Amino acid sequence: MRGGVVRAGWASILAVGGIMLGGMSAQAADLGGDCCTDLEERIADLEATTARKGNRKVSLTISGWVNEAVFFWDDGTERNVYVGTNSLEQSRFKFAGEAKIDKDWSAGYTIEVGLNGAPSNQWDQTGPNSTSANSNAQNYSMILRRSNWWVKSKTYGKMTVGLEGSSTYHLLDDADSANTRNYSDAEAASVAQGAFFVNSNGTSTGLRWSQVLRGFNNATPGQDGRRNIVRYDSPEFGGFVASASWGEDDLWDTSLTYKGEIHDFKLIGKIGYGESVDPVGTNCGGPTGGFKCTWWGAAGTVMHNPTGLYLYGGYGEQKIESLPAIADDS
Repeated sequence: MRGGVVRAGWASILAVGGIMLGGMSAQAADLGGDCCTDLEERIADLEATTARKGNRKVSLTISGWVNEAVFFWDDGTERNVYVGTNSLEQSRFKFAGEAKIDKDWSAGYTIEVGLNGAPSNQWDQTGPNSTSANSNAQNYSMILRRSNWWVKSKTYGKMTVGLEGSSTYHLLDDADSANTRNYSDAEAASVAQGAFFVNSNGTSTGLRWSQVLRGFNNATPGQDGRRNIVRYDSPEFGGFVASASWGEDDLWDTSLTYKGEIHDFKLIGKIGYGESVDPVGTNCGGPTGGFKCTWWGAAGTVMHNPTGLYLYGGYGEQKIESLPAIADDS
């Protein structure tokens, strides 16, 4: 009997223990459920405020490059080696956002920042350090290259508003489809040693090469730069894209670009024309009264795809129409 009682007692104790443990487990389960629910809600809130790489409708692309180089120079009297940022295509990073509205329409923005270590366009025989008062041309500086928003339609074209290249921006440079364009293009001679002084019989003339070659930091005759503008680019028609832009106070230009292939040859050509009545925000300065500057350019490349051999040519003019003919700046 005692053994039976003992067995019954242990059974009762185990049963009670099971009930107690079951109750505790149920409470723990309820507590865990409330906790997890709160945690999931918090995660959802954080995800809603976090920038993502992209999904089916919205994307953010981060890109850029580093263009730091070693330059050797010899002016016939002195020679040296400098290290710094290649100003032709300076180091930079870019944020590009795009949102798909529907099958035809999309919208987005572009922010691009340039980086200078020791900008090569400021070097001369006295040393590699920039002495420019322009904050965009100083050592260890940053430059806002682009800041704009845009709306694009596959049917009607693209409209861009903000800081962006005008229609004739890099008109001559971008007609060069070879990869060498990134370190040697229509501006290369003046950018690489643009600030160097011209020597005559070993003596400095006080005249810089940029003043002789007239092609320096987007000032190459026949093309324009980055401006605060409204720009339109048409859809492609048979390889052709037409562009036009207007800038404040006041500037306008237009261009036509062709890209295509004929058998083994890749072709690219650009032609454009522009006018400005702003002597400050253009590449050609002059008296403010009745000021008017015009420019036009054309360039093209023919490349043989199997060999990579190519032929590039370009021409540009820039005039201050408001000056007398004797002082025309062509």
